[in-house]
Amino acid sequence: MTRIVGLPLILVIAAGLVMTGLNGAGAGAWRRRASGLTVIVAVGAFLVPVTAYMAWFHSHYGEWGFNRHGAVWLYGRTAAFADCARIKPAPDLAVLCPKRPPSDPRIASPVYAAMFSKESPFRRIGGIYGPRSNDLARRFLWAAIKAQPGDYLRVVARDTLRAFEPGRSPYPTTWTEAKYHFPKSARRALNSAAAVRQTELAEAYGGATGVTLVVQPYARWVRAYQARLSLPGPALAVLMLIPVVGVAARWRQRRRPGTEAGARGRDGEALTAWLMAGALLVIPAASADYDPRYVLPAIPLACLAAALTLIPRTPAPERPGTEANPH
Repeated sequence: MTRIVGLPLILVIAAGLVMTGLNGAGAGAWRRRASGLTVIVAVGAFLVPVTAYMAWFHSHYGEWGFNRHGAVWLYGRTAAFADCARIKPAPDLAVLCPKRPPSDPRIASPVYAAMFSKESPFRRIGGIYGPRSNDLARRFLWAAIKAQPGDYLRVVARDTLRAFEPGRSPYPTTWTEAKYHFPKSARRALNSAAAVRQTELAEAYGGATGVTLVVQPYARWVRAYQARLSLPGPALAVLMLIPVVGVAARWRQRRRPGTEAGARGRDGEALTAWLMAGALLVIPAASADYDPRYVLPAIPLACLAAALTLIPRTPAPERPGTEANPH
């Protein structure tokens, strides 16, 4: 509900629970029933808050959903490839044809340019939160994807693979990237109406104004960390390859006669973490844009998947009376 790109992860989690339960050592009728119950509990834990939020949203806005401008962000994804000469949009959609490349060299992202730059088409229809913006964006994006499905898949693949590049360039803009660095001093609060409103909301929510504080020596430690340490893209690629290679090697070994199957459960857990990491790299590229900050949630899951692959599972001790009958 906080970041709806995470919604598809429930499918990965459910599939991983099934793999872990059914492929574990000693899988039988009891284990299959337990696995099925686990999946039901997990899906239920997902659906309860999501459905409750959607019901509240419907009661407040008269429509089912998570927000009223979701199509606007996916339109931004199509702005990276949309060619109106091929799309031939309806007359009222022509206003959304993106201009490329953006005139401001500090803007590296065509998505950002289409959404927020001075050339953004939304400036002519009341802004991205305008009353007509979401409907027009929805119609345009589907027209673009239907007319250029190959271009859409190419852009998604390209931006997914950016997570594995050796260097990190300022993206989506130079000034946006600069905001992610821990500052040397607290930034002054703006006196705009929006800033005042944000301060009021922060105080009501957390009992504080939300004004940034820089506290020493911890701020100095954070700046030293951000200046010297990072996870290069190739290192993330290695982390993502370890589960693939390790699980494939174990599966081949397991097919040999006399090989113990006790590590299957860990393989299921490793693949679940790996699929979640992969999904968190692909979904933003497919639904919004590449951004280095979108890569961060995938890193702990990639590390977990690699660790579960490399660390062997200790076989559980046999219970009395469960030894195989030699006869």
